[in-house]
Amino acid sequence: MNHKLQGVEAVIDKDLTSALLASKLGAELFVVATDTDSVHLDYKKSTQRLLERVSTAELALYARAGHFPPGNMGPKIESVLKFMRGGGAEAIITS
Repeated sequence: MNHKLQGVEAVIDKDLTSALLASKLGAELFVVATDTDSVHLDYKKSTQRLLERVSTAELALYARAGHFPPGNMGPKIESVLKFMRGGGAEAIITS
């Protein structure tokens, strides 16, 4: 058996890693600091709406509907959902 290690290129997502760490530490509150004050539906569209408080189920519905792009708010929303589903009590995304 060959026990030689070989390196590979990889990207570690900071939002998902933070959610995992917060869950493992038993944190009740998970804060995602970003460059926007709040989360919106229909971001930068004439129909833009602020999401002030939502349940985990509501946020998951919005995510499945495609409201949060993968290169933008998507990873932050996904990390919040993982944290909440892992037993977290509250999550905040803000600047």
